[in-house]
Amino acid sequence: MEATHKGKSLEDLYKESEEKKRTLFVANIPSSTTRRAIKRAFVEFGTIEAVYIRLTPVKQTKSGLHGNVKSMRTAALSKGSDLGGDYEDIGSCFNIRFKEQDDAKKAYQTCLKTPKKLDGRILRVTLAEGTPEEKGNFPPSQCLFIGNVPKDATDDDIFKPFAPFGALQVRVPRDLRTRQGKGVAFILFASRDARTKALERSKRKVVIKGRELRLWAAQDEKKRQKRMKKEKKKAEEQRKMKRKQVMRKGAMVVDK
Repeated sequence: MEATHKGKSLEDLYKESEEKKRTLFVANIPSSTTRRAIKRAFVEFGTIEAVYIRLTPVKQTKSGLHGNVKSMRTAALSKGSDLGGDYEDIGSCFNIRFKEQDDAKKAYQTCLKTPKKLDGRILRVTLAEGTPEEKGNFPPSQCLFIGNVPKDATDDDIFKPFAPFGALQVRVPRDLRTRQGKGVAFILFASRDARTKALERSKRKVVIKGRELRLWAAQDEKKRQKRMKKEKKKAEEQRKMKRKQVMRKGAMVVDK
């Protein structure tokens, strides 16, 4: 009997893994952009086997409801369609599968060095399978952490203020259901020096949709946890010292 995992044969699992290695994940594509247009934008890197949609997040502005509206998927894939007046397009996500793995890597590396635009939007391009950095986890040493980001801000809204300082890509953590932002973002730069210069030059107020952003140099998570543990220990020692001082003062009063 052939071994399976979640109803899939080992042959199917191997095929999926092999295909992932040749696949790009591309976000922030306008929902009205067709598969043909996406293919034209990336065919320079090599032969493309398939272009398929991962997610079409839309925001219903009139009622205030947010979500992935199923009927919008069909509309978004129709040539020349748009979301209409009741909906605001906050970007779709597509997978682009190349015939060769090297072509997918070449496309990723090129888009990382020179941000790619499609229909006026800056795309976020990562590999579907690879190192943490290739899958979209930016190296902390080259990254700015941004706080107080409006939840309805698009990738472009956040990227544009930092583009003059050499920003390469933006990553916005979003709610999986509503696709709204979580109030934070990460900006990737070519090097640590580029990030430092951007932080220095952008000391002036950076405001998006009426909110002033808070900027920090991103830290390695292990180093951050170590620093927090050290600070917690120091604070606990200070509390103990204060309690001892209070107890000593109390004892002195009793002796008198």
